[in-house]
Amino acid sequence: MKPGEDHAYLGTLMSLKQEIENRLRTLQGHYEQLARRVPINRLNEGLLPENARDTEFLECLNNIMWETRDIESLINTAYARHGKAVHFLDTSLYRFWEETARPSWQAVRKIYADHHPDGWGEQLLMEAETLVVQARPRQDIAWTVRAALTYLDEMLDEDDERREEIFDFDGAHTLLESPLFQPDMWAENNRQLRPFVRRQTDAWFPKDVRVRIESLYHALLFGNWLASIALARAVLEYAILHRARDLQIDTTEPGDSRRTAGLSVLVTRSARVRPDLSEAMGYLVARGNEVMHPVRTPTRTEPDLREIAFKCVEKARSVVEKLYRHEEGGAN
Repeated sequence: MKPGEDHAYLGTLMSLKQEIENRLRTLQGHYEQLARRVPINRLNEGLLPENARDTEFLECLNNIMWETRDIESLINTAYARHGKAVHFLDTSLYRFWEETARPSWQAVRKIYADHHPDGWGEQLLMEAETLVVQARPRQDIAWTVRAALTYLDEMLDEDDERREEIFDFDGAHTLLESPLFQPDMWAENNRQLRPFVRRQTDAWFPKDVRVRIESLYHALLFGNWLASIALARAVLEYAILHRARDLQIDTTEPGDSRRTAGLSVLVTRSARVRPDLSEAMGYLVARGNEVMHPVRTPTRTEPDLREIAFKCVEKARSVVEKLYRHEEGGAN
């Protein structure tokens, strides 16, 4: 077992890993079948094989389209289902997903819709898109929970002992009527979250980094935008400090070797080694400073803060994944 990791956490990760990898292997098989008809790079360029409307070819595209949709959903909902924002996958399967399956998704969907003989491929495409992309109406989940609570409350007799031993209807009604109870917003936020993913060949995320990633996702899920932005900055700082030896940067304050340098200094030093990460790191520092320090900044509306928070998460995810990736360029 890796240092600093507990058995329960690793058990959950291994279960998720197996579930996702099994689906990726199935998808890989569909792509191998497709490659026997047309090279994937030609497909992405819009070059089709002869008899592009035959049943076997369209069935293969259909399998790829739906399997990709299911895997994307499986990865993106993993945090809500298991509460784990960091996952790791087999290196070759992760490379297949990132370099082949996801980039080819749009081409596969378009070709399937354009060549379905009955003309209803576009309808299927829209259904697949709906299942992945469309958000729920803002009150559907809240109304469902309220209706279920009201129904159960009305069904139980007033003297039913379960009212005291099991249920707390007054407390539940108070919570559901609170403006803080926004399950539809939580579901929509979760739909847009992609987990941090490390491959088996990558360096291990230490507990200090992992805990802050989990807290970051928790804050974002519940719409705590300012906390999310600040935590994205914290994730970056802890990751740089942990990878400082691999980056070959000094982490001490200029002129005072007893103190740890501030994040702006750490980012400047890191950017000299990894200029490809400079823009993302600079964005996280700037937005984090707006939240954490009394600096003059423009007034942010709720939608603005939400957009910034999600952008911070994406940039933190991108930077951290690359900092822990062994075989890529730079000091890794």
